[in-house]
Amino acid sequence: MRDVNLELASALYDMSAVAGDSQRAWGYKRAAKAVLRIDRDITPLVTSNTFKAIAGIGPTTDRIARELILDGRCAFVERAVRESGKEQEIARLHNLRRQYLSRAAVKQIVARKGSPSRAKYRGDFQMHSIYSDGAETLESIINACIERGWSCAGMTDHSYGLSIAGGMSMERAIEQHAEIDALNRTYGGRFRMFKGIEANIRADGSIDMEQHEMRRFEYIVASPHSALRKSIDQTERMVAADSQRGVAILGGGAASGSNRN
Repeated sequence: MRDVNLELASALYDMSAVAGDSQRAWGYKRAAKAVLRIDRDITPLVTSNTFKAIAGIGPTTDRIARELILDGRCAFVERAVRESGKEQEIARLHNLRRQYLSRAAVKQIVARKGSPSRAKYRGDFQMHSIYSDGAETLESIINACIERGWSCAGMTDHSYGLSIAGGMSMERAIEQHAEIDALNRTYGGRFRMFKGIEANIRADGSIDMEQHEMRRFEYIVASPHSALRKSIDQTERMVAADSQRGVAILGGGAASGSNRN
């Protein structure tokens, strides 16, 4: 399956890497992110001349998209990369973007026969509340889940290691657990909230919580919130984190502004 949206986004990231000034580089990155967010194949949008109407898409992006779709390659981008003398750097960035999918490609996969439908979901196991950087109370989250037909959810507010996100102290976590216990009694038979936490993965793959602290939770979401822009392979770091007792989910990290996203 050809992922045209991803091909275009990759070409735009290439242009960002060889742009002569920061403003142009930022513009190409913004366009790339806009393309990755589009939930359908861009081909009919480009051929019908409606692609430029999408926010973040300018004349140059439209030109690159048209050339990519009609010719199967983009000589304009290839020439820009060649003239920049940054071929090796661009190749390295391509390697970091291997096996990524655009939103449109993901939606196509999910829509295939036999794929899980939204109606089959029973709950969400990575959620944040007012105990860290979320905006809702535990009870309001439960009610919203019930409205969606869900029967359970896992509360995974940030651990104390991520203070920038209002991470919970262990004392605060104990307070949250008491509230969860009370709510589970109130909603017994209709809904169950599990006691989780989102802990940070250190650079060496360890978790920024002590084992006796982790045992207080029913499960751990381990997420990398730092050292995300390094070019070295981080598979061992993620495997080490996922192998630790209590870790049930490997969370995603984000490097804002990185052309490796």
